[in-house]
Amino acid sequence: SRQIYAIRGDGTYGSDKMYNANHLSYSIINFFNAAHQTGGYPAINFTSASMYDTLPNYSNVIIRKNLNVYDYFMRNSIIKLPAINKTPPAGYTYKYYDGVNYYNAGTDYEVLGEEILDIVLVEN
Repeated sequence: SRQIYAIRGDGTYGSDKMYNANHLSYSIINFFNAAHQTGGYPAINFTSASMYDTLPNYSNVIIRKNLNVYDYFMRNSIIKLPAINKTPPAGYTYKYYDGVNYYNAGTDYEVLGEEILDIVLVEN
């Protein structure tokens, strides 16, 4: 946090050494790459998906996709719905359902807000 205060101010934080903002720089890289690179300096570890759980609470343009993975998307972005790796019974198929509409895997889907797409069994 000292490096953040130094960047927000005049580049210093009392008499503390800022180490060329390496701690902060590596933490930012880790955030965007879900990584834990350190470059020889302490940096925040973002390898756990739970580190991103509260992100949508602080941004009105980042949405978490709830398809049993932790993928985040920008609001109004277009995503391709992933394959559904389940074998349906004869005469049925699996589709994504947003509470109103059904979508096939591979369909382009516009992320309009925080939405949960359920995987449901639909008769052919």
